[in-house]
Amino acid sequence: MDYWDESVWGAGWMWFAFVDESGKPKFWEKDVRQEPLYVISAVVVHESKVSSLYHEIEGLKRMVLPRDKWSVEIHTKEIVHGNKNYTGVPLEKRVGLLDGLFGILSEFEGLYIMSVVVDKPKVLALNSGFSRNQLGRLAHAYAFKVLADMVEHFLRVKLMTEGYEFLLWVIDDSVRVERDRTRDSLIEAVIRGGYDPLLGRDATSFYTILPPLFAHSYQHLGLQVADAVSYVISRRLRGSPSKKAFDFEGYFQIILSKLYGDGLVVVSRIPRKEHWWM
Repeated sequence: MDYWDESVWGAGWMWFAFVDESGKPKFWEKDVRQEPLYVISAVVVHESKVSSLYHEIEGLKRMVLPRDKWSVEIHTKEIVHGNKNYTGVPLEKRVGLLDGLFGILSEFEGLYIMSVVVDKPKVLALNSGFSRNQLGRLAHAYAFKVLADMVEHFLRVKLMTEGYEFLLWVIDDSVRVERDRTRDSLIEAVIRGGYDPLLGRDATSFYTILPPLFAHSYQHLGLQVADAVSYVISRRLRGSPSKKAFDFEGYFQIILSKLYGDGLVVVSRIPRKEHWWM
């Protein structure tokens, strides 16, 4: 099935959630020290706006990058450090690309951001009953659960106010470190039943088209946007030394302006799994 074919879905009734991460949910001493935050973000775009977003970003790439880089994936870490696919690209062009990308996001209507930040040092300190391996698996699944709750609330409101009811998750395939387990965790987070008094029915499974689409980020500009969002949030909250040419504070403020509700949640404690749905 072509997920982007409007003849399949019709027009005007569905949302896409593009999901990507920064860092890994690992709790070994080296991982906690080098990557103290694990960030996973959903960039939610109405289906009538996806093509427009893609056209704007592709136009930006052609405007600021050399011709031989037009097809290169927007990978924020590579852009900032000027390595891998961005080796040899002048700093001013790399800055122009990120400035332009966040400029597009700041003006774009029908796009919302939701993000979950796992503070690994605090989780490690406050969840002493788990091994480091257990914490990694639980943190990964719990981050998805919290993100799914945020997206679900968004969809409830949109259903009640605008009649848009369904959503397709498009998730960067690299998120699926433990492939089947992570996929199952996401599906469990999305489909868990429960009576919704606002709608007067069992609601959750009605909201999301399953299975989620796990895709490579180079295939979807929406995933590349989610990568940029997660990277900037991680860098800003870590207080990392700034690459002075890049306006991370400005990018972060744009992200805050696009958050849906309380769309930036910091997790410092992971409840036992039997309490997740209470």
